[in-house]
Amino acid sequence: MNISHIKYIAEIEKTGSITKAAANLFMGQPNLSKAVRELENELGIKIFRRTTKGVEPTSEGREFIEKAKSVLAQFCELEGAYRSAETAAKRLSVSGVYSGYISKAIGRFAVYASDCSCEFSEADLHSTLKNVSEGYADIGIVRFAADENDADSYPREIDELGLSRELVGIFRPCVMLSGENALAHSETVSIASLCGCTEIASPSWNGGTQSGIDFSRPTISVPGGQAVSLLRTVKNGFFVTAPVGDSLLEGSGLICRPMADSRSSFCDMIVYRRGRELSAEQRSFCDILKTKC
Repeated sequence: MNISHIKYIAEIEKTGSITKAAANLFMGQPNLSKAVRELENELGIKIFRRTTKGVEPTSEGREFIEKAKSVLAQFCELEGAYRSAETAAKRLSVSGVYSGYISKAIGRFAVYASDCSCEFSEADLHSTLKNVSEGYADIGIVRFAADENDADSYPREIDELGLSRELVGIFRPCVMLSGENALAHSETVSIASLCGCTEIASPSWNGGTQSGIDFSRPTISVPGGQAVSLLRTVKNGFFVTAPVGDSLLEGSGLICRPMADSRSSFCDMIVYRRGRELSAEQRSFCDILKTKC
């Protein structure tokens, strides 16, 4: 058993799926399954059992995972404590919701800090908070329903996990559409007009459901970048997102329209571990994000 095995087990427990864990770990699913079997044989216990929804820990497996995650947290802390400031400044690991302005921020950051590696992992709110609190990501970008008149209406889980937070912005949802969509000619779109369309959602953000759209068509769920690409072929499709500037959509054949009657506002927030000083590069990325490009 080594630290890689512990990381594998922790990722499987987090995602509830060997396939998803393998994708997040950038390894093949057969290789990950083999590593789990070898570890189970070495320990003499069954760590996971299959369910109709994926995998879940056995009682023995859960006990092992809790201890393993404690070891992993100590390892990350030790690694961070002795990593030189220069090395730490060359790495940026980000977890969070997919959005156009975030893609643009990563592009701007890549130009600004060309010698700094950057890794973005798409994840929903709770997974992002977990990734940051457990040291898998330096910075998280979370999105949640918000009250425009209450600046403190954020998930209490952020405080409970010991995370610092910085507001990116509160926005009314918009809809990204193909320029060939029949709704593209309207200045705004209504929830009623979208009910016959197909939502293209992402694992990190199901904007249609959050906005109160009652669907009469199936939803296609794919990673955020693929969701945007699909809009070019699914002509009646839409993607609920934060406002997207014309410059980002130029030449794409896509347009962005405000959702006129959504009952919700949404908040994007940056989170990182409390008490941990961000490197100059990490701080710069946060500042770029907050400009919303």
